[in-house]
Amino acid sequence: MKIHGSILKMYRDLHSWVGIGAGILLFICFVAGSLTMFDHEISGWAQPVKQHYPIPELSAYDDAYAQLQQLHPKAAAGVTVYFNADAPAPFVWQETPSRGFQLRNPLYYAGLDQNGQLQVSRSETSQLGELIDLLHRTAGIPGLAGHHYLGEIVMGVASLLYFIALVSGVVLLLPNLVQDFFSLRRQSHKKFWLDSHNLLGLTSLPFHIVISITVVVFAFHDPIYDHLEQYVQVPEAEQFVPQRPAQSAATSLQPISALYQQARAKGNGATVTELRMMLSGPRQTVRAALQSEPHYTRGARNGYLMLNPATAEVQNNAMVPGAQPGYGAAVDLAFAAHFGGYGGYGLKWLYFLLGLAGAMLFYSGNLLWLETRRVKQLAAEQPAKVRFVAALTVGACNGCLLGLAASLLASKWLSSMTGDINSLTMALYYLVFIGTLVWSFAQGAAKSALLQLKLLALLLLALLLALLLLALLLALLLLAVPLSSLLAPLVPAAGVWPARDGSEWLLEFTVLVLALGCYAFAALLQRRFYQAKTDSIWALA
Repeated sequence: MKIHGSILKMYRDLHSWVGIGAGILLFICFVAGSLTMFDHEISGWAQPVKQHYPIPELSAYDDAYAQLQQLHPKAAAGVTVYFNADAPAPFVWQETPSRGFQLRNPLYYAGLDQNGQLQVSRSETSQLGELIDLLHRTAGIPGLAGHHYLGEIVMGVASLLYFIALVSGVVLLLPNLVQDFFSLRRQSHKKFWLDSHNLLGLTSLPFHIVISITVVVFAFHDPIYDHLEQYVQVPEAEQFVPQRPAQSAATSLQPISALYQQARAKGNGATVTELRMMLSGPRQTVRAALQSEPHYTRGARNGYLMLNPATAEVQNNAMVPGAQPGYGAAVDLAFAAHFGGYGGYGLKWLYFLLGLAGAMLFYSGNLLWLETRRVKQLAAEQPAKVRFVAALTVGACNGCLLGLAASLLASKWLSSMTGDINSLTMALYYLVFIGTLVWSFAQGAAKSALLQLKLLALLLLALLLALLLLALLLALLLLAVPLSSLLAPLVPAAGVWPARDGSEWLLEFTVLVLALGCYAFAALLQRRFYQAKTDSIWALA
């Protein structure tokens, strides 16, 4: 296919500048987003003590909830009732009910003892998975814009640029698509990165298109929906009708068993995993969470059905998996395609790998921009903009990786030392991120990159060897995740706990593989940097 040179130049400039403008933010979001595929597992892994009350028979929930209303009436108005066997307890609620993320908001767990009496325990829970999800949504940009995070708005704009970069990149590849698609030219570092960048982009193009479009919708859905409501009449069955506040939850609420049976009957064959009581505000409802293997779901793991707490009638069925035709099904598909909410764990692992590959796509794009714009003269000083982008790329990307590794390590070691582990974990991430960024600007991209990647590998390995190193020098905490679990029983006073089930062992094995990969990548970069020509920003010698 032939395209005029002037058109290709225009698209090349467009692709370069929108890629540079959004690439670093997208790198952070994609790395964190790949981890959010297992955010619940990560939060569970970071819990020093896992609460567990046995899940009773359905008939026992009514009496248990009556006891909860009597002992903790405020909690009963916002409690989540679990029915799945792997839940930590039949009843779980937050100390301060909130739909948003809060750093310090202890959880309460309640269940029945052998005599049928309600037992309650309180836990300062680690929210490491939620912190990583927040990083994924905001790229670490703090602040609020209305009831949205400022970072979400910024990432909406970045994703719009991202979509433009995807389209322009495809146009650039069209003239030589057939002969260059699977080529990897190793004779030139620039050509190797170019071929790798093109291969990553083309093979995962549908995934990137879906992610870019859905992020724009997530970021700007309020103005989009407000505008659409002027022209689209919502079907009566999908409208949420506010209920008058009940005088007393004890007198107006249907039995838990009746609400469960109604949700099961109206859930299109889905499994009812939980009921969330929302009884404290003017719009009282009971939200049933539905899991359905054959269907897409609106949430990351669940679909939802809203029930009237006083009559058990359906208030809103727009998010029932597989029950909506046309527009509703398309919305469910869009949400599921972004969250990976279908296909089980096999698809989650695929999304995990696609997320890491996407991060490499943006990283390699920045490297290509740098190689294209450097001055190719012997011993020439590179332009300030090239040195700035090189340091920013290395510092921000490695700072994100090091911050996440330090957060993983801290969640394992510091839980027994503080009651506010979430605030400490967030502060540690920003401290490491900013410190790495300053380090890169102070020492330059090449010198700082090698040490940062080696430190990253050591931090990840350290959850293996941290307990062994503690006897020598605690301040280093260098070699981290899996061996901590193996050696934890030998040093119980350290407060570190071993892996307790298959998912935690698999998580630690994955960290080990990533650590070895980082170290191998650092070794390759070291060889590359020492072999670089003196006019390269990557030259060490």
